Amino acid sequence: MAIDVSYYRSLFPSLEGRTYLNSCSLGMLPQRARERAAQYFDLWMDLGAAAWPQWLAQGERLKALVAELIGAKPHEIALHPNASAAMYSMVSCLDFTQRPKVVYSDLNFPTTAYQWLSQRHRGAQVHLVHSPDGITVPPELVIKAIDERTLILPISHVIYSSAYILDVAAITQAAHRQGALVLLDSYHGVGVVPTDVKALDVDFLVGGMLKWLCGGSGLAFLYVHERWHSQLHPTSLGWFAHRDPFAFDVENLTLASDARQYQGGTPSAVSFYIAEPGLEIIREIGVPAIRERAKYLTSLLIDLADQAGLEVRSPRNPEIRGSTVRLRVPDSQALTSQLLEEKIVVDARGDAVRVSAHFYNTEEEIEGFFASKAIRQLDRPLTDAPPARHR
Repeated sequence: MAIDVSYYRSLFPSLEGRTYLNSCSLGMLPQRARERAAQYFDLWMDLGAAAWPQWLAQGERLKALVAELIGAKPHEIALHPNASAAMYSMVSCLDFTQRPKVVYSDLNFPTTAYQWLSQRHRGAQVHLVHSPDGITVPPELVIKAIDERTLILPISHVIYSSAYILDVAAITQAAHRQGALVLLDSYHGVGVVPTDVKALDVDFLVGGMLKWLCGGSGLAFLYVHERWHSQLHPTSLGWFAHRDPFAFDVENLTLASDARQYQGGTPSAVSFYIAEPGLEIIREIGVPAIRERAKYLTSLLIDLADQAGLEVRSPRNPEIRGSTVRLRVPDSQALTSQLLEEKIVVDARGDAVRVSAHFYNTEEEIEGFFASKAIRQLDRPLTDAPPARHR
Protein backbone atom coordinates (compact mmCIF):
# COMPACT_ATOMS: atom_id res chain seq x y z
CA MET A 1 0.00 0.00 0.00
CA ALA A 2 1.35 3.42 -0.98
CA ILE A 3 2.11 5.85 1.83
CA ASP A 4 0.38 9.23 1.84
CA VAL A 5 3.69 11.03 2.30
CA SER A 6 2.16 14.52 2.33
CA TYR A 7 -0.18 13.60 5.16
CA TYR A 8 2.49 11.98 7.30
CA ARG A 9 4.90 14.85 6.70
CA SER A 10 2.22 17.14 8.11
CA LEU A 11 2.51 15.26 11.42
CA PHE A 12 6.17 16.33 11.63
CA PRO A 13 6.28 20.15 11.46
CA SER A 14 10.01 19.97 12.24
CA LEU A 15 10.50 18.82 8.62
CA GLU A 16 9.45 22.20 7.28
CA GLY A 17 12.20 24.38 5.88
CA ARG A 18 14.89 21.69 5.82
CA THR A 19 15.85 18.43 4.16
CA TYR A 20 16.25 15.86 6.89
CA LEU A 21 18.05 12.69 5.77
CA ASN A 22 19.42 11.58 9.13
CA SER A 23 16.82 9.34 10.74
CA CYS A 24 19.58 6.74 11.10
CA SER A 25 20.89 8.94 13.93
CA LEU A 26 17.73 10.57 15.27
CA GLY A 27 14.16 10.28 14.06
CA MET A 28 12.25 13.53 13.73
CA LEU A 29 9.82 14.76 16.37
CA PRO A 30 6.10 14.17 15.77
CA GLN A 31 3.85 17.02 16.85
CA ARG A 32 1.86 14.54 18.91
CA ALA A 33 4.96 13.85 21.00
CA ARG A 34 5.04 17.46 22.19
CA GLU A 35 1.37 17.17 23.09
CA ARG A 36 1.85 13.89 24.95
CA ALA A 37 4.81 15.33 26.85
CA ALA A 38 2.52 18.14 27.97
CA GLN A 39 0.17 15.50 29.41
CA TYR A 40 3.02 14.17 31.52
CA PHE A 41 3.88 17.64 32.83
CA ASP A 42 0.22 18.39 33.54
CA LEU A 43 -0.04 15.22 35.64
CA TRP A 44 3.14 16.12 37.48
CA MET A 45 1.88 19.61 38.19
CA ASP A 46 -1.59 18.51 39.25
CA LEU A 47 -0.82 15.32 41.17
CA GLY A 48 2.85 15.28 42.09
CA ALA A 49 3.89 11.80 43.24
CA ALA A 50 0.27 10.66 43.01
CA ALA A 51 0.76 10.63 39.23
CA TRP A 52 2.98 7.55 39.36
CA PRO A 53 0.18 4.99 38.83
CA GLN A 54 -0.79 6.75 35.60
CA TRP A 55 2.82 7.09 34.48
CA LEU A 56 3.51 3.40 35.07
CA ALA A 57 0.32 2.45 33.26
CA GLN A 58 1.61 4.47 30.31
CA GLY A 59 4.77 2.36 30.41
CA GLU A 60 2.67 -0.79 30.16
CA ARG A 61 0.86 0.63 27.12
CA LEU A 62 4.23 1.27 25.55
CA LYS A 63 5.32 -2.32 26.18
CA ALA A 64 2.21 -3.52 24.38
CA LEU A 65 3.00 -1.36 21.35
CA VAL A 66 6.59 -2.60 21.22
CA ALA A 67 5.48 -6.21 21.59
CA GLU A 68 3.02 -5.83 18.72
CA LEU A 69 5.71 -4.27 16.53
CA ILE A 70 8.14 -7.18 16.93
CA GLY A 71 5.70 -10.09 17.25
CA ALA A 72 6.27 -10.60 20.97
CA LYS A 73 4.06 -10.65 24.07
CA PRO A 74 3.97 -7.68 26.45
CA HIS A 75 5.32 -9.75 29.34
CA GLU A 76 8.44 -10.47 27.25
CA ILE A 77 9.40 -6.77 27.12
CA ALA A 78 11.52 -4.83 29.64
CA LEU A 79 12.04 -1.08 29.32
CA HIS A 80 15.43 0.58 29.79
CA PRO A 81 16.90 4.09 29.42
CA ASN A 82 19.20 3.01 26.58
CA ALA A 83 20.42 -0.03 24.66
CA SER A 84 23.58 -0.34 26.77
CA ALA A 85 21.56 -0.76 29.97
CA ALA A 86 19.19 -3.18 28.26
CA MET A 87 22.05 -5.27 26.93
CA TYR A 88 23.98 -5.31 30.18
CA SER A 89 20.99 -6.56 32.15
CA MET A 90 20.95 -9.54 29.79
CA VAL A 91 24.74 -10.01 29.86
CA SER A 92 24.64 -10.21 33.65
CA CYS A 93 22.66 -13.47 33.41
CA LEU A 94 25.42 -15.42 31.77
CA ASP A 95 28.02 -17.84 33.08
CA PHE A 96 31.10 -18.19 30.88
CA THR A 97 32.59 -21.17 32.74
CA GLN A 98 31.54 -23.96 30.39
CA ARG A 99 30.93 -21.92 27.25
CA PRO A 100 33.23 -18.88 27.13
CA LYS A 101 33.02 -18.03 23.42
CA VAL A 102 31.16 -14.94 22.18
CA VAL A 103 30.88 -14.51 18.40
CA TYR A 104 30.11 -11.24 16.64
CA SER A 105 31.13 -9.11 13.67
CA ASP A 106 33.62 -6.28 13.54
CA LEU A 107 30.80 -4.20 11.97
CA ASN A 108 28.68 -4.29 15.12
CA PHE A 109 28.00 -0.99 16.87
CA PRO A 110 30.62 -0.32 19.60
CA THR A 111 28.06 -0.84 22.38
CA THR A 112 28.06 -4.53 21.57
CA ALA A 113 31.84 -4.81 21.53
CA TYR A 114 32.28 -2.95 24.80
CA GLN A 115 29.69 -5.09 26.59
CA TRP A 116 31.49 -8.31 25.77
CA LEU A 117 35.05 -7.09 26.01
CA SER A 118 34.22 -5.93 29.53
CA GLN A 119 33.30 -9.52 30.40
CA ARG A 120 36.76 -10.95 29.74
CA HIS A 121 37.57 -10.83 33.45
CA ARG A 122 34.59 -13.17 33.95
CA GLY A 123 35.96 -15.61 31.38
CA ALA A 124 34.39 -14.37 28.14
CA GLN A 125 36.44 -15.04 25.01
CA VAL A 126 35.51 -12.82 22.08
CA HIS A 127 35.73 -14.23 18.56
CA LEU A 128 35.55 -11.42 16.03
CA VAL A 129 34.22 -12.21 12.56
CA HIS A 130 35.83 -9.82 10.08
CA SER A 131 33.81 -8.43 7.21
CA PRO A 132 35.48 -9.13 3.85
CA ASP A 133 34.54 -5.72 2.42
CA GLY A 134 33.57 -3.41 5.28
CA ILE A 135 29.96 -3.58 4.09
CA THR A 136 28.59 -7.09 4.50
CA VAL A 137 28.69 -9.89 7.07
CA PRO A 138 28.23 -13.11 5.07
CA PRO A 139 26.27 -15.54 7.28
CA GLU A 140 28.56 -18.44 6.39
CA LEU A 141 31.48 -16.66 8.08
CA VAL A 142 29.49 -16.23 11.28
CA ILE A 143 28.18 -19.79 11.18
CA LYS A 144 31.68 -21.17 10.64
CA ALA A 145 32.78 -19.58 13.93
CA ILE A 146 30.06 -21.31 15.99
CA ASP A 147 31.10 -24.40 17.94
CA GLU A 148 30.26 -26.29 21.13
CA ARG A 149 32.12 -23.66 23.20
CA THR A 150 29.98 -20.80 21.89
CA LEU A 151 27.69 -19.26 24.49
CA ILE A 152 26.08 -16.42 22.58
CA LEU A 153 26.05 -14.50 19.31
CA PRO A 154 25.25 -10.80 19.78
CA ILE A 155 24.54 -9.89 16.15
CA SER A 156 23.20 -6.81 14.40
CA HIS A 157 19.97 -7.03 12.45
CA VAL A 158 21.04 -4.12 10.23
CA ILE A 159 24.66 -2.95 10.20
CA TYR A 160 24.66 0.66 11.41
CA SER A 161 27.38 1.87 9.04
CA SER A 162 26.43 0.18 5.75
CA ALA A 163 22.76 -0.82 6.30
CA TYR A 164 23.51 -4.43 5.34
CA ILE A 165 20.72 -6.73 6.56
CA LEU A 166 22.01 -9.93 8.11
CA ASP A 167 20.43 -13.33 7.48
CA VAL A 168 19.32 -13.58 11.09
CA ALA A 169 17.25 -16.74 10.66
CA ALA A 170 20.14 -18.75 9.19
CA ILE A 171 22.53 -17.63 11.92
CA THR A 172 20.01 -18.31 14.67
CA GLN A 173 19.29 -21.81 13.40
CA ALA A 174 23.00 -22.62 13.31
CA ALA A 175 23.53 -21.17 16.78
CA HIS A 176 20.68 -23.14 18.32
CA ARG A 177 21.94 -26.37 16.76
CA GLN A 178 25.09 -25.86 18.83
CA GLY A 179 23.13 -24.84 21.93
CA ALA A 180 24.17 -21.18 21.70
CA LEU A 181 22.01 -18.13 22.36
CA VAL A 182 21.32 -15.23 20.00
CA LEU A 183 21.00 -11.59 21.06
CA LEU A 184 19.75 -9.46 18.17
CA ASP A 185 20.60 -5.76 18.12
CA SER A 186 17.74 -4.42 16.00
CA TYR A 187 18.15 -0.73 16.76
CA HIS A 188 18.51 -0.10 13.00
CA GLY A 189 15.88 -2.66 12.05
CA VAL A 190 12.76 -2.30 14.17
CA GLY A 191 10.32 0.06 12.50
CA VAL A 192 11.86 -0.10 9.02
CA VAL A 193 12.52 -3.82 8.48
CA PRO A 194 9.72 -6.29 9.31
CA THR A 195 10.78 -8.02 12.51
CA ASP A 196 9.11 -11.09 14.01
CA VAL A 197 11.04 -12.43 16.98
CA LYS A 198 9.11 -15.70 16.97
CA ALA A 199 9.74 -16.38 13.29
CA LEU A 200 13.42 -15.48 13.72
CA ASP A 201 13.50 -17.49 16.97
CA VAL A 202 16.02 -15.15 18.61
CA ASP A 203 16.44 -15.44 22.35
CA PHE A 204 16.84 -11.73 23.02
CA LEU A 205 16.39 -8.51 21.09
CA VAL A 206 17.46 -4.96 21.89
CA GLY A 207 15.96 -1.89 20.25
CA GLY A 208 15.21 1.72 21.01
CA MET A 209 13.06 4.72 20.22
CA LEU A 210 15.81 7.16 19.23
CA LYS A 211 16.08 6.54 15.51
CA TRP A 212 13.49 5.00 13.19
CA LEU A 213 10.76 4.87 15.85
CA CYS A 214 10.79 8.68 16.19
CA GLY A 215 10.54 8.50 19.96
CA GLY A 216 13.54 10.50 21.14
CA SER A 217 16.31 9.55 23.55
CA GLY A 218 15.92 7.98 26.96
CA LEU A 219 13.99 4.82 26.14
CA ALA A 220 15.06 1.42 24.83
CA PHE A 221 13.66 -2.06 25.21
CA LEU A 222 14.80 -5.62 25.76
CA TYR A 223 12.86 -8.61 24.48
CA VAL A 224 13.43 -11.81 26.44
CA HIS A 225 11.85 -14.95 25.01
CA GLU A 226 9.53 -16.37 27.64
CA ARG A 227 11.38 -19.70 27.59
CA TRP A 228 14.21 -17.97 29.49
CA HIS A 229 12.15 -16.19 32.15
CA SER A 230 12.56 -19.01 34.68
CA GLN A 231 16.09 -20.05 33.64
CA LEU A 232 18.21 -16.92 33.19
CA HIS A 233 18.17 -14.31 35.94
CA PRO A 234 20.05 -10.99 35.84
CA THR A 235 22.47 -9.84 38.50
CA SER A 236 22.43 -6.27 37.20
CA LEU A 237 19.00 -4.95 38.10
CA GLY A 238 17.04 -2.37 40.03
CA TRP A 239 14.09 -2.25 42.36
CA PHE A 240 11.62 -2.38 39.48
CA ALA A 241 12.87 -5.93 38.80
CA HIS A 242 11.20 -7.12 42.01
CA ARG A 243 7.93 -9.00 41.81
CA ASP A 244 6.37 -6.35 44.05
CA PRO A 245 8.68 -3.32 44.04
CA PHE A 246 6.41 -1.30 46.30
CA ALA A 247 6.62 -3.90 49.06
CA PHE A 248 10.06 -2.43 49.84
CA ASP A 249 11.33 -5.81 51.05
CA VAL A 250 15.05 -5.43 51.76
CA GLU A 251 15.48 -8.94 53.19
CA ASN A 252 14.37 -10.98 50.18
CA LEU A 253 14.96 -10.61 46.47
CA THR A 254 11.95 -12.07 44.72
CA LEU A 255 12.29 -11.30 41.05
CA ALA A 256 9.35 -10.77 38.74
CA SER A 257 8.47 -13.95 36.87
CA ASP A 258 8.58 -12.32 33.43
CA ALA A 259 10.82 -9.87 31.57
CA ARG A 260 10.24 -7.25 34.27
CA GLN A 261 13.04 -8.96 36.22
CA TYR A 262 15.44 -7.35 33.72
CA GLN A 263 14.33 -3.81 34.53
CA GLY A 264 16.36 -1.29 36.46
CA GLY A 265 15.39 1.51 38.78
CA THR A 266 12.91 4.37 38.61
CA PRO A 267 12.16 5.05 34.93
CA SER A 268 12.10 8.36 33.11
CA ALA A 269 8.33 8.42 32.77
CA VAL A 270 8.23 11.39 30.40
CA SER A 271 9.86 9.19 27.76
CA PHE A 272 6.83 6.87 27.90
CA TYR A 273 4.71 9.74 26.63
CA ILE A 274 7.15 11.10 24.05
CA ALA A 275 7.77 7.68 22.49
CA GLU A 276 4.15 6.62 22.03
CA PRO A 277 3.16 8.75 18.99
CA GLY A 278 6.02 7.49 16.83
CA LEU A 279 5.03 3.90 17.54
CA GLU A 280 1.41 4.70 16.76
CA ILE A 281 2.31 6.31 13.44
CA ILE A 282 4.49 3.38 12.40
CA ARG A 283 1.74 0.93 13.34
CA GLU A 284 -0.75 2.99 11.31
CA ILE A 285 1.45 3.02 8.20
CA GLY A 286 2.70 -0.54 8.61
CA VAL A 287 6.32 -1.65 8.52
CA PRO A 288 5.95 -3.50 5.18
CA ALA A 289 4.90 -0.24 3.49
CA ILE A 290 7.75 1.64 5.17
CA ARG A 291 10.15 -1.03 3.97
CA GLU A 292 9.01 -0.76 0.34
CA ARG A 293 9.27 3.03 0.46
CA ALA A 294 12.82 2.81 1.81
CA LYS A 295 13.90 0.36 -0.89
CA TYR A 296 12.59 2.74 -3.54
CA LEU A 297 14.18 5.89 -2.09
CA THR A 298 17.54 4.28 -1.35
CA SER A 299 17.65 2.83 -4.87
CA LEU A 300 17.06 6.33 -6.22
CA LEU A 301 19.81 7.58 -3.94
CA ILE A 302 22.27 5.00 -5.27
CA ASP A 303 21.39 5.78 -8.89
CA LEU A 304 22.06 9.47 -8.32
CA ALA A 305 25.26 8.72 -6.40
CA ASP A 306 26.53 6.75 -9.39
CA GLN A 307 25.73 9.67 -11.67
CA ALA A 308 27.60 12.00 -9.31
CA GLY A 309 30.65 9.72 -9.24
CA LEU A 310 30.36 8.95 -5.53
CA GLU A 311 31.38 5.58 -4.17
CA VAL A 312 28.49 3.68 -2.58
CA ARG A 313 29.50 1.78 0.55
CA SER A 314 26.19 0.01 1.10
CA PRO A 315 24.69 -3.07 -0.57
CA ARG A 316 23.26 -2.40 -4.02
CA ASN A 317 20.75 -5.21 -3.69
CA PRO A 318 17.71 -3.57 -2.02
CA GLU A 319 16.66 -6.87 -0.45
CA ILE A 320 19.70 -6.84 1.82
CA ARG A 321 19.87 -3.07 2.30
CA GLY A 322 18.20 -1.15 5.11
CA SER A 323 17.04 2.46 4.99
CA THR A 324 20.47 4.11 4.77
CA VAL A 325 23.12 4.55 2.07
CA ARG A 326 26.74 5.23 2.96
CA LEU A 327 28.66 7.45 0.54
CA ARG A 328 32.43 7.84 0.67
CA VAL A 329 33.57 11.48 0.58
CA PRO A 330 36.89 13.32 1.09
CA ASP A 331 35.99 15.03 4.38
CA SER A 332 32.72 13.91 5.90
CA GLN A 333 32.73 16.40 8.78
CA ALA A 334 33.33 19.36 6.48
CA LEU A 335 30.70 18.15 4.04
CA THR A 336 28.01 17.73 6.70
CA SER A 337 28.74 21.23 7.96
CA GLN A 338 28.47 22.66 4.44
CA LEU A 339 25.23 20.77 3.83
CA LEU A 340 23.84 22.07 7.09
CA GLU A 341 24.37 25.60 5.83
CA GLU A 342 22.05 24.62 2.98
CA LYS A 343 19.61 23.16 5.53
CA ILE A 344 20.34 19.58 4.53
CA VAL A 345 21.00 17.18 7.40
CA VAL A 346 22.99 13.96 6.96
CA ASP A 347 25.39 12.06 9.22
CA ALA A 348 29.21 11.96 9.13
CA ARG A 349 30.85 8.61 9.86
CA GLY A 350 34.58 8.30 9.25
CA ASP A 351 35.38 8.65 5.56
CA ALA A 352 31.72 8.70 4.55
CA VAL A 353 28.33 10.26 5.09
CA ARG A 354 25.21 8.26 5.86
CA VAL A 355 22.10 9.39 4.01
CA SER A 356 18.87 7.83 5.24
CA ALA A 357 15.33 7.69 3.92
CA HIS A 358 12.28 7.32 6.17
CA PHE A 359 8.58 7.26 5.40
CA TYR A 360 8.38 11.05 5.56
CA ASN A 361 11.12 11.65 2.98
CA THR A 362 10.49 12.50 -0.67
CA GLU A 363 12.12 12.00 -4.04
CA GLU A 364 12.64 15.76 -4.24
CA GLU A 365 14.68 15.70 -1.05
CA ILE A 366 16.96 12.97 -2.41
CA GLU A 367 17.39 14.90 -5.65
CA GLY A 368 17.98 18.13 -3.72
CA PHE A 369 20.78 16.51 -1.76
CA PHE A 370 22.70 15.76 -4.96
CA ALA A 371 21.84 19.17 -6.43
CA SER A 372 23.27 20.95 -3.38
CA LYS A 373 26.27 23.22 -3.75
CA ALA A 374 28.19 21.14 -1.21
CA ILE A 375 27.86 17.95 -3.26
CA ARG A 376 28.44 19.61 -6.62
CA GLN A 377 31.65 21.20 -5.37
CA LEU A 378 33.25 18.08 -3.94
CA ASP A 379 36.96 18.01 -4.78
CA ARG A 380 36.86 14.86 -6.90
CA PRO A 381 34.80 11.79 -7.71
CA LEU A 382 35.48 8.90 -5.37
CA THR A 383 35.23 5.80 -7.50
CA ASP A 384 38.71 4.36 -7.00
CA ALA A 385 37.74 1.68 -4.45
CA PRO A 386 36.17 -1.70 -5.30
CA PRO A 387 32.39 -1.60 -5.75
CA ALA A 388 30.11 -2.91 -3.02
CA ARG A 389 29.58 -6.64 -3.08
CA HIS A 390 26.19 -8.35 -3.22
CA ARG A 391 25.13 -6.20 -6.13
